[in-house]
Amino acid sequence: MSERVLDDRSKLDRTVNATLSQNLMADETVRVIIHGLIGSAFVGTDRRLFVFRKQLWNLKTASWGYETITGVALDLPMMGRRFVEVHAAGEHSDLTKMQIGGGSGDSDLAKQGIAVLRQLIADYEQRSTHRPP
Repeated sequence: MSERVLDDRSKLDRTVNATLSQNLMADETVRVIIHGLIGSAFVGTDRRLFVFRKQLWNLKTASWGYETITGVALDLPMMGRRFVEVHAAGEHSDLTKMQIGGGSGDSDLAKQGIAVLRQLIADYEQRSTHRPP
């Protein structure tokens, strides 16, 4: 398995990267990228999760603050397909699930990305419960 940095934006689709740049706040930092098929991606920053779903002629995007995310999982393979799924309160769109490649290297990278994303969510929860009144 080749090593890949989990926050390397150069691996993002060009349109996704440009859209991300337009939507990041000046002091917001990308911490993890989980790559999906056809240029799709989940991008975790120090404060929220972006979702980029590439389709034939357009790009669907969304972002959720970590306070709305209740879980992140790598689904069991179904007919050779693997999906990363984000559980966000009140979200039931097709943007919450992204297909990744079926190879073990893709699954390993997704697992690493999910671990980082879960830590970002936990860090957010810890900061929000320790704020002074």
